[in-house]
Amino acid sequence: MKIALAAGALAMFGLMGNAYADTATCPPVSTITQTQMSGGGYSYSAPGPNGLTWTGENPQAQSHYLDDSKFTDANYKSETQAVICTYEGPGDAGVRVTLKPVNNWAAAPGTQWNGTFCKDPDISKCSFTYN
Repeated sequence: MKIALAAGALAMFGLMGNAYADTATCPPVSTITQTQMSGGGYSYSAPGPNGLTWTGENPQAQSHYLDDSKFTDANYKSETQAVICTYEGPGDAGVRVTLKPVNNWAAAPGTQWNGTFCKDPDISKCSFTYN
């Protein structure tokens, strides 16, 4: 009887670990703010999950790059526990923002992740889970 209760408790704790996983996605362009850097270009930030902040910079950026760009892809780098989101526009327009650390990253169910890379114009198709 004690063995059965212990096994049941362990199974329940295992399921509870998965229950705490949250889902996030790259920030929409409308939530990214840009700040001109003193040496030229722009830095970028957007609110992230759990009090974290998406950040990035492009020393070659012009003021219109953010407005001209659309989400293109996301990538997870396990070495740095970072999710990197790429936004591209016409010509040289481009912005990248990074969120880290992203603990226990996994592709969210029903998304377009191929390993640790996701390319889809629909930002929701590159959602991920973490805890």
